[in-house]
Amino acid sequence: MNKLIHAGFKRLFINKLFWLSCAAMFAIGTCITAFIQNVESIDRIFFIYTLPAGLLIAAVASMFIGTDYSDGTLRNKLIVGHKRSDIYFSNLILTFAAGIIICAAYIVPVLAIGLIRIGGFSIETKVVLGLFGITVALIAAFAAINNMISMLSKNKATTVIICLILFIVLLLAAMFCNAKLDEPEFETGIVMTANGIEFSDPVPNPRYLSGVKRDICQFIYDFNPAGQSMMFTNLSMVHFWQLAAYSLIIVVITTTAGIIVFKRKDLN
Repeated sequence: MNKLIHAGFKRLFINKLFWLSCAAMFAIGTCITAFIQNVESIDRIFFIYTLPAGLLIAAVASMFIGTDYSDGTLRNKLIVGHKRSDIYFSNLILTFAAGIIICAAYIVPVLAIGLIRIGGFSIETKVVLGLFGITVALIAAFAAINNMISMLSKNKATTVIICLILFIVLLLAAMFCNAKLDEPEFETGIVMTANGIEFSDPVPNPRYLSGVKRDICQFIYDFNPAGQSMMFTNLSMVHFWQLAAYSLIIVVITTTAGIIVFKRKDLN
């Protein structure tokens, strides 16, 4: 598998989309850090990379692995004796590494400019490192999902469409859950009286989720990689280590399912 990974990195480092993704993340990090106002500490913008990373990983993975099918490279790997499981895991490692490098392209300008312009972190170093570790697990989840789709779809164009649409669907689902969870338990109405506008007493909000419905919505939001990305972007995480566990569960499920199907897949 070492040969597959070594050859894969050579291909990755000459891939134009990969470098465009890195350049885009570098530009995002630079612009946010250089122009944002009224930010007291760098941690308010440090973890924003988790959101665009999901989209860029989907694009890079689908194109990079899809080329293996379209160019016949995948079949050649099997002909020379590489195991299907080794091919699958090598692409997973490459996709994960690409995701980490893409995120690093954002982190570098944020630290270089932010530490001078904004200042340091307001939270303890060990907490920052812990949160960063959770985002690494999140990147692994994005990589595993897109690697599975890319390894099981023969058509590169179809693979790209599926990966990008899936990310958009996950993001929309996360936004919906976030909106539901942000509903206040009580709301105050506005009443027109002879004295002008007055506020009525707080009344129960019919859109507020409670009990089992709220627990289910919170679980979906936490389990959804795009939901985790939104939490890190807003620094609104609640169940810190549960997020990492959910990401690792996604990695295990998608990788196991992907390998099982890929081993039985007709590649002729």
